[in-house]
Amino acid sequence: MTQFNVALIATAAKIALYLYFIEKIYIISVPKTSRMQTHLYLLSLGLLLPSLAIIIIQIVFRINVVSVNYPFHCTVGLELPASIVSLGYDALLTIMYSAIFIKFYCFPTAAQQTAPHSSSLHMMAKRNAIAAIISSFTICINYIILLCLNGSERGLVASSSTSLALTITCTAIHWVTTHPAESQLNEKALRANGDKPYRLEIKQHQEVVVLTEFNKA
Repeated sequence: MTQFNVALIATAAKIALYLYFIEKIYIISVPKTSRMQTHLYLLSLGLLLPSLAIIIIQIVFRINVVSVNYPFHCTVGLELPASIVSLGYDALLTIMYSAIFIKFYCFPTAAQQTAPHSSSLHMMAKRNAIAAIISSFTICINYIILLCLNGSERGLVASSSTSLALTITCTAIHWVTTHPAESQLNEKALRANGDKPYRLEIKQHQEVVVLTEFNKA
């Protein structure tokens, strides 16, 4: 069960991370067309399709051994084909996203330079480039450690290392999205492209109920 949790939960978290990067790339690029008419956006979505095959490969080539002696340690991991394919796929995507953000930061397009919020776009590209590089390191190091251990490690170690990698990545994304100009820039970019931003609000309603006791005579 540990191996299935690591494969499914970790892959789902990485897909969510990649979708975040794809959306940020779309916003920072200052597009003049909708998402489904932007070649880079469609290409990025298409590159997510192999992740389904990655999950199947990780399940087929999994290592799941339970010791017959006390304290019955569980050893999980991936065989060499699955480890190499997973490492190559995740490294390709994270390096690609990092390169795109670095390109936007170092060599902005004319549309980015002349945009009313060009300084915010520049800052946004820099912070997302840092987040993409951090996620690339954490994901790749996790697979490299697995390869150094011949593809198998204790179940607790596998779960802990995956959780640590996801925590570091989430912390980096939180650092990016908590910048004061982040929400304003997203709203301006969405309005400029014709999209309607929605503000999420949580309202609390209190109801006072008065109970009256009637004492029967």
